[in-house]
Amino acid sequence: MRKGATQASINQAKDNGATPLHIAAQKGQAEVVGQLIAAKASIGQAMGDGTTTLYIAAWEGQAEIVG
Repeated sequence: MRKGATQASINQAKDNGATPLHIAAQKGQAEVVGQLIAAKASIGQAMGDGTTTLYIAAWEGQAEIVG
């Protein structure tokens, strides 16, 4: 890591509550979803409106992620 750089949390959310896991699930990035879960991303963390990673993946038709 660069001097003076800070490490981001794997569960760091945007203003709307979306985490990297939510975004990867929405975009159908199954490999990234797997890597985030393996790195201990919170699968139960809901966005500001209450939607979860599973809900987003299902809504977007990401069958490989919903599994």
